[in-house]
Amino acid sequence: MNRFQFCVPTFRVHGVKSFFTDQLGSSPTVNTEVNLELSRPWKVNLSLVKLDQATKFFKSVLPRYGSEITSKAAVSPETVYSKEEMLTSASGVRIEPGSFTERTMDQGNIWKMMSFFQKFSIHTAQVVVAMEAVPHPDKPCILASLSSLKGILNIKAGPKSTGMILGATFALQLKDLLVKTCLKDRTRALIGPFCCTLQLDAKWCRHSGDPDPHHSVPKMLVDLKAGLIQIFWGQEHLNCLNLLHELLQGYLGQDAKSQTSDHTQQSSSAIGRYQAFKTEHSSDDLRTGQFQYIQDADVQKLPSIFEVVFYNETDDRPGMMMWRYPEPRVLTLVRINPVPFNTTEDPDISTADLGDVLQVPCSLQYWDELQQVFVDYREFSLSESKACELQLPNVTLTSDQKELIASDLWRIVLNSNQEVTEELSSDGESGSQSVCDQLVSPMALAACTRVDSCFAAWFVPSFGISLQFAQIELHLCHHLDQLGRAHPSCLQAFIPDRKLPAEQEYMIVSLKSPNVYMWQWSDGPVYRELQFSAIANCKLLEYRNLTMTSILKPFIFHGQVVISNSCVEQLMDGNVFVDPVFISVGQHAVHSLDIAARAWRQNEHPEAEELVFSHFVICNDTQETLRFGQVDTDENVLLASQHSHQYSWRSHKSPQLLHICIEGWGNWRWSEPFSVDNIGTFVRSIQYKGRTASLIIKVQPLNSVQKQIIICGRQAICSYLNLDVELKVVQHCSGQDGRESIKEHLCCLPLNQKIPSFVLENTEFTELCIRVMGNDTDWSPDVRLETLQSEDSTVIQVPNSNGSMLHVWCTCLNLDVKSPVQQRVLFLSPLFVMRSHLPDPIILHVERRSLGLKDPQVIAGKGQEDPLQNVEPEVVHHLTFQAREEDEASQCAVPISTVLIKQIVRGPQSDCTVAKLLREFYNMDTDARNPWPYITKEPDSKNSSELLAQWDSPMQVKLSAWKPCLNTLLVELLPWALFVNESKWDLWLFEGEKIVVQVPAGKVIVPPNFQEPFQIGIYWASTNTVHKSTAVRLVHDVTSPKWKDYPVTDVITLDEDGIADADVKLGTFPDHQKLCQFCISSVVRHGIQILLIEDKTVITNATAHKIYYRPMLVFPERTTRKEVHVVESSVFSLSPARAHSPAMPSSIPCWDLLAGGSQADFTAPLPQKYLLLGYSPHVGINSCHDWSLPTIIRQDFPRQSVAVPLGDSGESGFCSSIRRHQERRAILTPVLTDFSVRITAAPAILFTKQVSPENTQTEEIIVCGHSLEVNVTTSLDFFLSVAQVQLLQELIQVNMHELELVDPTTENCQKEQNKTTPAEGSPMDTLSRHSGAQDSGIGSDSARIRIVQIEQQSGTSHHRLARPSRQSSIVKNLNFIPFDIFVTASRISLMTYSAADSSKSRSQQESQSQKVSDKLGRSTLNRKSMEIDGVPENKSGQPGIAVLTAEDLLNSNPPLSIGKVTSHLSLESLHTPSRSSARQALGVTVVRQPGRRGTNDLQLEPFVYLVIAQPSLLVSCHHRKQMVDLSFFDATLKAVPPDYKCLDPGKTLPEALDYSVFWLQTVAGDVDLKAGIPPPLISFQIKDFLNGPGLLKGMLH
Repeated sequence: MNRFQFCVPTFRVHGVKSFFTDQLGSSPTVNTEVNLELSRPWKVNLSLVKLDQATKFFKSVLPRYGSEITSKAAVSPETVYSKEEMLTSASGVRIEPGSFTERTMDQGNIWKMMSFFQKFSIHTAQVVVAMEAVPHPDKPCILASLSSLKGILNIKAGPKSTGMILGATFALQLKDLLVKTCLKDRTRALIGPFCCTLQLDAKWCRHSGDPDPHHSVPKMLVDLKAGLIQIFWGQEHLNCLNLLHELLQGYLGQDAKSQTSDHTQQSSSAIGRYQAFKTEHSSDDLRTGQFQYIQDADVQKLPSIFEVVFYNETDDRPGMMMWRYPEPRVLTLVRINPVPFNTTEDPDISTADLGDVLQVPCSLQYWDELQQVFVDYREFSLSESKACELQLPNVTLTSDQKELIASDLWRIVLNSNQEVTEELSSDGESGSQSVCDQLVSPMALAACTRVDSCFAAWFVPSFGISLQFAQIELHLCHHLDQLGRAHPSCLQAFIPDRKLPAEQEYMIVSLKSPNVYMWQWSDGPVYRELQFSAIANCKLLEYRNLTMTSILKPFIFHGQVVISNSCVEQLMDGNVFVDPVFISVGQHAVHSLDIAARAWRQNEHPEAEELVFSHFVICNDTQETLRFGQVDTDENVLLASQHSHQYSWRSHKSPQLLHICIEGWGNWRWSEPFSVDNIGTFVRSIQYKGRTASLIIKVQPLNSVQKQIIICGRQAICSYLNLDVELKVVQHCSGQDGRESIKEHLCCLPLNQKIPSFVLENTEFTELCIRVMGNDTDWSPDVRLETLQSEDSTVIQVPNSNGSMLHVWCTCLNLDVKSPVQQRVLFLSPLFVMRSHLPDPIILHVERRSLGLKDPQVIAGKGQEDPLQNVEPEVVHHLTFQAREEDEASQCAVPISTVLIKQIVRGPQSDCTVAKLLREFYNMDTDARNPWPYITKEPDSKNSSELLAQWDSPMQVKLSAWKPCLNTLLVELLPWALFVNESKWDLWLFEGEKIVVQVPAGKVIVPPNFQEPFQIGIYWASTNTVHKSTAVRLVHDVTSPKWKDYPVTDVITLDEDGIADADVKLGTFPDHQKLCQFCISSVVRHGIQILLIEDKTVITNATAHKIYYRPMLVFPERTTRKEVHVVESSVFSLSPARAHSPAMPSSIPCWDLLAGGSQADFTAPLPQKYLLLGYSPHVGINSCHDWSLPTIIRQDFPRQSVAVPLGDSGESGFCSSIRRHQERRAILTPVLTDFSVRITAAPAILFTKQVSPENTQTEEIIVCGHSLEVNVTTSLDFFLSVAQVQLLQELIQVNMHELELVDPTTENCQKEQNKTTPAEGSPMDTLSRHSGAQDSGIGSDSARIRIVQIEQQSGTSHHRLARPSRQSSIVKNLNFIPFDIFVTASRISLMTYSAADSSKSRSQQESQSQKVSDKLGRSTLNRKSMEIDGVPENKSGQPGIAVLTAEDLLNSNPPLSIGKVTSHLSLESLHTPSRSSARQALGVTVVRQPGRRGTNDLQLEPFVYLVIAQPSLLVSCHHRKQMVDLSFFDATLKAVPPDYKCLDPGKTLPEALDYSVFWLQTVAGDVDLKAGIPPPLISFQIKDFLNGPGLLKGMLH
């Protein structure tokens, strides 16, 4: 029989590895094999935008593409069948009328087509896939790559008549699979690299998922095996995947939380168990003659269907009996009659003496096809005197799926329990061990065993998966780029050096040898069983030494989980067994876990403080650049001035000691080692060229684990000034020769900061002078530091730019005076500092009466500190205050002088006070004041005992020391009280019946001294009245009680540190009243009484939606009514919560009262608070259906669930209209640009020769055939528009339609020919079968020249021509002259695009159409729309559109008559879309310039751009061999960016520069060593396609 084979061979270069190889082979006995090989690296870029572009292109090219998908999607969910439509036959076969038959037929056709193939194989080289979503500034992407892929699909087909598939096996092998995430052009490994193998077995049989005999759904078994799998997980991985998920959800237009259940599937599967419940029982399977017995089988042999194999016992294995069923079956009965023991070999053993003691332990096992092992099912013992019946579950009564074990392979193992045998041999019976090993033969066991079984489809699982890995490691990482970047508060004085790695791995969770097995039964309720086992281990990074320490010792765990899903409920049952677990957690482990938790909370919060990971933070507080490192190692870390470094020990084996050197001192001279584990201060000295550098090292705790190491010099300078100054430090040093030298150090001292300390000794740092920064002023006089002792201060006169003098205190303080670590600190501070606690700025007048000078100065107020200007030391200054410019200054003046600081009682200097001042500059002082107006919600225990400075006078001036140990004098202006209005109302304060002051919302005022109780009033415009609250009386007597026994409606007392409530009722008419509730609190801060008034109730919106609410107060008697009608109600709104920020609270301004009455109504019973919530902004006040049910507000109801109606929040849809218009011209658009071609042709060579000397007949001999070579020397650039593709489709459809139309005369001729057809086997029948149609083509018997093949004695052959013979003696009659065709080109490119008409005004279109009409006349393209619509459809006798050309359109000046058959098919007979396509593709107006049409005519939209480099085609057709070879070397597929917009309105053809986005690009393969050229990308060959067997080969290199 014939064999037809397709293969795709390698390119004709030695040693070149093909990239793509596709082979097909077929024969009568062996099905076709397909091999695909890709051995050249390639990369694919995928994105949702490219998917949109491709979809849009296909929808434009194929208009039916989108409609078919839409129709299928719309019909599929509605295919729902009722229970009556789905019947059950007697054999348990499900019958679904209508769609089931169609589905079976469609799937049957698919399987028949697949059954033609036997094997599919694929082999690839390196593959890189980049998957993106939509354009985003962060550029999220997933990268996947693998070095090789091998896949084999084997198909086991059934009989040819059925065309069905019995089974299929797919094996996939992946090598070096690596998955990465990419965010902001930064890639990080996510999974891998690792190697894995996947085995997928599909078997078409009856199972729980498909009990039908058609077997449309196979039973699937998946086996996945892999080696070491490393999974990396950090903040950047999470952010990248979350961003991709959000972009995908936005692209799909779906909400991630909205998931709808498939009711159709549940309703169909709910009766699946009933349909498949019928069981097929069989009894005594092994002894009814259906099974064939096989004895002494090979160990490797497994029984086939209906076979029982017996294995005799050997030293390596026990005896066993094994049998196989045709399908998985459940054993319902296993009964073993007394088995005769073989005791003849040992006469000493007598069964009568042993009785029932002599037993043989056995086990019944089944084959688990998922785990590929035999599993114990039941254990029992054989006896010679008693029968044995196993306890098996009842099929009809068992509802638990896991109790029923269905398997096609079963076995009974003899002597399975060796321990029992050893116990029997130890009782003293000699030879019992050896006799027991051979007591029972497997053949005797089969004769005594009855096995009953049954089969039902719901016994068999429909799906199984096995996961087996060598090890899985989860690496948890920190990505510092995604965490907080703000400066740590504890390290504000130092700049981080950013030397930490951007990715830090801190934990490894490993699972060794994890195995997971899962089975699924799909009958009715989906039933799943999961088994798992692994060895777990966990390691945590310890930041002290940067080593992984084990916090969880390895332990084994295994378990089983059973899940049952039904339409009613979901049940889960599981067991987990864990070995003893040992957890080792210490202080360092807690620190690592705490840092990890804080890091994950900081994810995507760059405003958060930068985390300090390491145990040590080394800070350089010197003017020098330092190097440090661990001793006995090569470590040296460079640390610049005023920088910090997070340090961990280099090695845990070397001594954990540090040493330091100064970088600027030439060669590295290391200091003595020191330890940083103990808190304290010590000094290390470095000797260099006669100089001594003392480095003071301070070890301070940051917390219980972390420490800060500050390295500083002996000289420190701090500034409390409010302006930047420039310092000049004079250094006196002596060298090795004893000569003294003077050096000057210049540096800038910013305001309220300190500069890095100087590494100078006290004897070296001798002089200091300063000047104002930024001004070309003179330096101040030198300050001789050797004369300035500890606690001494001096005033420095600094020249200013305006000619005045700035006087500054310079105070010298020593830290650790009596220790070697003594440090000198210089503080620069102003003479006087003014602090005003008033809410508004004031004008301060400084009078120097002795000099007759008076200088005004504005003091900001609100607790801010301002240094006094134009002041001098030892001069008395008088201060007067002025509230506003139009007001007069205060009459009383306050005298101040620098000598007053000596009269203020101050304690002696101590190290703690100096250190406290330094902590302020290091930003480590946690004793920070509350900001003005000193309101805090937290109780402050330190200020709870603070007393009110005065309450009977409006203002007070206080003089005190500004800072400890400094001579600066602080002048404070203290009001008696501050009144803060944080409510939403503008309030009026009444004292008695007199209006005192108005306090707007959010303002702070200084109230007058209240002599009587005050009231709060609100102006209500509806009543034009100010409504007042109950009077509040301030109590200032400390000994008086906080609450006095006044009537509730009379006066409310408020202590200096207390809280009171005040209510204001607005309105006078019932059901038109509102109640405002306020809370008044009082505290004393800085001797000032702070009175705070705010709304009593606060509401917070933590949702992402804007919520509207209506607050109401309802009295108990109103709640008994059936309906509460609210005439007037207030609606307030709550803004949605912002992302990554806490929700902001909002106060409720007022409550609507649903009952009138006097103020006494609030006594007892009190009204109840309710809230009505709404979602839509257009909700009506009286429309109850737009609001939620009233929600009660009570303290005993801390949490409630409220359903909020959405209301009428829908928006009106969009309408669109399509307007037809008559086209008045057409454009000739280029399809192919100009190109050059060179053609070389050579005809065939023939000569005439006589056949024999006796015969005068001659024949023609072919020397060589025809030869044609076509060389395209330039590039071929094709342009294909959507309109041209649509026109091509129309041409094909019309021509195919004409071919299908058959003439009646032709049918009659065929009928007559069929009548005269001879009988089968006649010569004419043979001739017609082999000759085919009677034409003059290749292989036709009617050809005038016939080519025959002559075999000579020498073995050579040649061809000659002969006349045709009527007797067909040759089966394959090849009658043609051989020919060779070779076509090459430099490059072929294809640009696809769409050109749509731009929007024009109707008048412009009509004017242009009129001009074209005057030029062309009444042609077929110029008919009106009404005439075109009236044209009937094309008849079958009318010629197709294929005969219509542009020349015909140009020459069609006379009008064509409608309804008559013309010689050419006009465009008028086509429907409108085809007409437009034809006119756009075959226009009549010649373009003046290629690619140029005019201005604002078309809108160009490019699609894709395909470039093929160096293509070649070879067609060689000879009598013995034929070949078609097609190849090209490179290919590129590109598209336009998603935001592409053509800026040239007159452009009609795209350019190569328009396509800038790569979709597919190839990489050159390995260069051949001999040829020196890379392999082609694609090579496609067809061989021997005329005389067979055919061979087709294709390669992608």
